[in-house]
Amino acid sequence: MKCPVCKLGTTKIGKSTLTVDIKGHLFFFKDVPSSVCNNCGEVYYSSAVSKQVYQAALESIKKGSEFEIIRLPKVA
Repeated sequence: MKCPVCKLGTTKIGKSTLTVDIKGHLFFFKDVPSSVCNNCGEVYYSSAVSKQVYQAALESIKKGSEFEIIRLPKVA
């Protein structure tokens, strides 16, 4: 797809690192499936990946984590 930010590049399937802060709980997600613009580097996530990241963060909060590095399992 054409990048909506720079309007010059196109997105390619790849992986990225995502930082999430939920009410002071900080999570770093590694190897997150994403689309990355080959021109400006803007990163886009599918709704399925976004839901998976959010659920993983909530589960970690329930376990008492305030900071965690998470490698995301493959989206079903």
